[in-house]
Amino acid sequence: MKASVIFALLIVWAPGMSQGAWAGEFLDTPEIQEQLAQIHARAAQIKPAVPAESVQWAVLRAADSPVNFKFNPDDVKGNDVVVLSVCGLNFRAIGVGGFQVDMVVWLYHRLFPDKRLDAKTVYKISQAVQALSAHGGTPDVFVLDRPDDYLETILRDKLAGAGKKVLVVPMPWTRNPQKSEAAIADFKVWMARVYEAARKNGKPVYVVAHSWGSLLMYETLEGLAKEGSPIRVDKFVTLGSPLVPSQWWVKLFVKIEEHFQGLEQSVVKPVNVCTWLNFWAQRDRFSNSIPAADGGNFRVDAPADSFARMIFRALFSPVFAIEELAAKDWSALNSIGPWHEAYMFDYHQFFPSIGRRADIEVFGRDILPKL
Repeated sequence: MKASVIFALLIVWAPGMSQGAWAGEFLDTPEIQEQLAQIHARAAQIKPAVPAESVQWAVLRAADSPVNFKFNPDDVKGNDVVVLSVCGLNFRAIGVGGFQVDMVVWLYHRLFPDKRLDAKTVYKISQAVQALSAHGGTPDVFVLDRPDDYLETILRDKLAGAGKKVLVVPMPWTRNPQKSEAAIADFKVWMARVYEAARKNGKPVYVVAHSWGSLLMYETLEGLAKEGSPIRVDKFVTLGSPLVPSQWWVKLFVKIEEHFQGLEQSVVKPVNVCTWLNFWAQRDRFSNSIPAADGGNFRVDAPADSFARMIFRALFSPVFAIEELAAKDWSALNSIGPWHEAYMFDYHQFFPSIGRRADIEVFGRDILPKL
């Protein structure tokens, strides 16, 4: 591998680099610039229109999962805490492109709350996502092929193993981002039931939400507060949350990075939350630190930095075979997928170029002690 190729690889993937730098080379093509310019121009003329559900998406979407909320108020007794769990998207159903399109739509709603994207504009965004994908601009991600109760199971098993008396109540939803409004409506009703039972028994209520689930729960809590609901949450724990997208998201799709600070400031701690703790990974570019998380932002992939340094040195090995392996290892270390699910399932990866294995505990080391 030529040194110039290695250097380019480092520029794209090096931890600590801005997400804008990561996206820059894909934005420089005339085709992408034209697509983004069209989206930006159209955004300034947005008028109320048909719901986004009417759009013919350019990604395959599977049938929605059934929603069945199971909660018995009597189960609150005998436990010390009630924990509501909210899972993220089903990537197998919506595809990575689907996530990207829906994330852009949500960003516009945050940045322009008085405007609504019409079907034509959303379709243009979908086209832009496809164009970026054709130029290699989509993130190297995975299919989080986990059951709908993956977070509930982890919480129940780990908390019980730590000797904690906790009632875990899953908040089911279709895991399809186009059904977010329906999920939020359900969550408001279900949270009222859970909160009333917890209040009668003098038990605190925690919320643990992963990925898009954190976005749903944030909107739910904000909505309840605006409606004057008495519901309060003692701890709001977000895992791999896209609530404050990195500048990469804004620059890559919206082309209005001057609004990034405004977006960041628009995400404030809901008044019905006592403490907000956010767990994120620098290599999980779907996540970010959230300034409003007053309980702290905890970067879970810091232990991987030592492996990054070793692989970095291997990239410049005089042995061609090692150099090739190191390039693959560098890409693997910085792949979004394993880190986006590491909050629940930890991180496990073997790196042939350095002959080392990374087994990094995340949930038990970083998250469990704070629950």
